[in-house]
Amino acid sequence: MERALAAACVLLGAVLLWASHGVPEDKVTAASLRGLPDGTLVLVDGKVSRLVTLRRGCLVEVRVRDGTVPVYLTESAGRERVPAPGERFRALGRVESYEGRKEVRVDASGLRAAGGGGRSGGPDPAVRGVRW
Repeated sequence: MERALAAACVLLGAVLLWASHGVPEDKVTAASLRGLPDGTLVLVDGKVSRLVTLRRGCLVEVRVRDGTVPVYLTESAGRERVPAPGERFRALGRVESYEGRKEVRVDASGLRAAGGGGRSGGPDPAVRGVRW
């Protein structure tokens, strides 16, 4: 009996921990990005203002309602989809600090999960129902 209760508590704790770290914040803004801790899951939704190709991946500047959010697309994301300037961009990613500045790192699963492109053609079933 005690083992079953302990196992249930561990399982419930793991689910709660996963849920607390697996649900994105609201759409990120230029101002809110600066105050978010590294590792925070965010939704970027805006228009591409500039694209810079890097040796590994690319840097996309996404215009949001209060400024610009730098987004680093990994190589895997670049194989899925490379956005063009003026195009709408929507993706899930994690906040990172790079050379003292905050940016959002997006891989291929972040593009697919937010319905921002890729081969899947729609949101990942794991995040359906998440209210943006």
